[in-house]
Parts: sequence; structure tokens; C-alpha cells
Amino acid sequence: FSKSFTRRYTEYNAYTLSRDVTEAFNQMTGHFQKLTNRDLVESGILTRVREAGLHAAIEFKEEKIERETPEFIRVSLIGVRTIQSYKNPDYKESALFKAELTLKKCPRSMAVPFGLLVEDYHEMILNKLEERK
Repeated sequence: FSKSFTRRYTEYNAYTLSRDVTEAFNQMTGHFQKLTNRDLVESGILTRVREAGLHAAIEFKEEKIERETPEFIRVSLIGVRTIQSYKNPDYKESALFKAELTLKKCPRSMAVPFGLLVEDYHEMILNKLEERK
């Protein structure tokens, strides 16, 4: 679930952006949807992805459950994200990142088949591996 969400939320692709963001939002709590919507609009990242024709690929290196309570699960992921451009073949960015997700346990349903929703997501770049612009 954590990897699937992180891919939909941060593995940008200019051609599938609307679908990916919608699917990521479907995996979030209502509160986190509101915060994320504001952040995406203010940051302008979606416009940048579309205009530059960007696409990303993530290779996960590690997944770990940090903490679990009856209501929440805290998961950390470490991976490498490589961003390239359909419009500029010379453009390439690659970075090692760590994502931390707080997952809220919910009753399983058609809308919440895994019984989990993302309550919080934070990401930090651990190391820039490559950059060509």
C-alpha cells in the first residue's frame, strides 16, 4: 500500500498526471486531501510537470514499519527517484529519498479496500545522485 501510494503521489508522468493524482487522493484521508490540494496548487508542481513533459521512475530500496498502534501505522520507505523529460532528452535528475507515511486504519470497504488511508506524508532528499539540465 505504501509503495503504491508513493508511486501515484510522486512518480510524476505528464501524460497520466490527472489519473495518478486522483488515485493518490482516493488513498488519503479527507483532512490530508485538503492539505495536499492546497500544497499542490501553491507549489505549482503539477503545472511544471505538464509544461516540461516530466516523467519519473522510483526504485524502492527499503520498506520498514516504524511503529504500529491500533489506529495508525508509521511506515518509512527509501528509494531512488529518477526524473526525465519527454521534451528534453538531456534532462535527468536522480536522488535518493526517504518517505515517511502515517497510515490510518479504517474499516475495509469498496472505497477503502486495504483498510488504510494516508493521514500524513513527508519526504526528504538524502542525496542527489545525478543532475543534467
